[in-house]
Amino acid sequence: MSKRGFLTFAIAFVLAVVRPLAAATPEEVRAWLREVDAVRQPYPQAVISVRQTERVGGVVRSVDEFDLYVKGRDRALVVFTGGKQTGRKILIVGEKMWLILPNAHPVPISPHQRIMGAAALSEAARFRAADDYEASVRAEEEEQGGHRCRVVDLAARSPKSRYSRIELWIDARHLPRKARFYLPSGRQAQEIVFLRFEEKGGRTLLAEMECHDLLAPGAGLTRTLEYLRYRPARIDDSVFTLQGAR
Repeated sequence: MSKRGFLTFAIAFVLAVVRPLAAATPEEVRAWLREVDAVRQPYPQAVISVRQTERVGGVVRSVDEFDLYVKGRDRALVVFTGGKQTGRKILIVGEKMWLILPNAHPVPISPHQRIMGAAALSEAARFRAADDYEASVRAEEEEQGGHRCRVVDLAARSPKSRYSRIELWIDARHLPRKARFYLPSGRQAQEIVFLRFEEKGGRTLLAEMECHDLLAPGAGLTRTLEYLRYRPARIDDSVFTLQGAR
């Protein structure tokens, strides 16, 4: 092949790869995001058993287990069942969040506290890419965890959103591979790497992810969440009240 022929071939190849990403319609992008949301939140109501391993500088600091009761997009109850946090609960109803300790009054969690520590995981898990954010797709793919990914920039539709901007890496199967969360100040708060998925009952379910807390004191704090079991369930509304949660 001549030099000119090779150059023509190379240009055509690059255009063939890049153009579908750059030219994706808003409807196509929204469909990708709906698939991402469906993997992260596969059931409208469910009890999810989770193991959380916290590491600092690569050294295990704690291992906790909890059951996550979810109903819709704005109600959740975290019940710690194993580890040092056993007996504690976190209740989330809309924009309100409480820490519930045994034999004590519920403690409201402030907006500032909600973007730090374990509470921040709940905030990051609640976002709906398709509903809450405007999306734009970068022209070129990037590799993440051995997967070629589209990179989608998400801008919050509401000024009240905890995270005003999110960068989301989506692979060819429309599975999320990484997400970066930014505060309205522009500071990066969280980075989540989606490590593993499983196929169960005709659904693709998130099985493991790693969360890097960038607002924690010091450096190198990560939390690995293993989703051990999903149980679709009908959960009574009373569970998501301060009285019922206790």
